Amino acid sequence: MGKYRYFLLLASAFVGSVGASPSSPSAKEDAAIGLLLSALRTSHFFSGRVALDCVGFSVPSSDGENYEIDVRETHARGCPGDFGVEPVIETFRVNLSTHRILLLDISTGDYINFSSARK
Repeated sequence: MGKYRYFLLLASAFVGSVGASPSSPSAKEDAAIGLLLSALRTSHFFSGRVALDCVGFSVPSSDGENYEIDVRETHARGCPGDFGVEPVIETFRVNLSTHRILLLDISTGDYINFSSARK
């Protein structure tokens, strides 16, 4: 459910306000994406790489508490690149209980602490 749902930066201000109950899978996905987006904004993680208004999010898997979130570069709405191509540029794991955010280290396949891995 929601495997390829994308949340635009403009819509992020309304995370959780789309009518879903707070415990629904959709609301929990929205909350996890909201936590990640807030951390990305605060840390300027993608500064110099891609503008936050040129990324989207998908949730390929979750267990109800931990959400794997792919950040995809979008090439629409005035963003450069081939229209319709949305490569994954980073993968994160967000825990809703602890608010812990981990980043997938593609060189090892392990998740590492986001706060110590800022690029």
